[in-house]
Amino acid sequence: MNLIQVAGAKMAAVGKYEKMEVLYAYLSGPEFGQRVEAVANAFGSMKSDLDQEKRAMTKIWAKERSRLTG
Repeated sequence: MNLIQVAGAKMAAVGKYEKMEVLYAYLSGPEFGQRVEAVANAFGSMKSDLDQEKRAMTKIWAKERSRLTG
């Protein structure tokens, strides 16, 4: 059983530094930055839409409340 675990650990270590280099290159490159920026922009847009909808619904509820309380 120990031999299997050791073999598995060795297989996992094969190419470890190359994988780290590829990952570092991706994370420090422009593609990753652009993807993060796109996600941030999408989140900002969604938040803006939700805030706008909240303001509109608050106005509608205020009108309805004033109509009901007369």
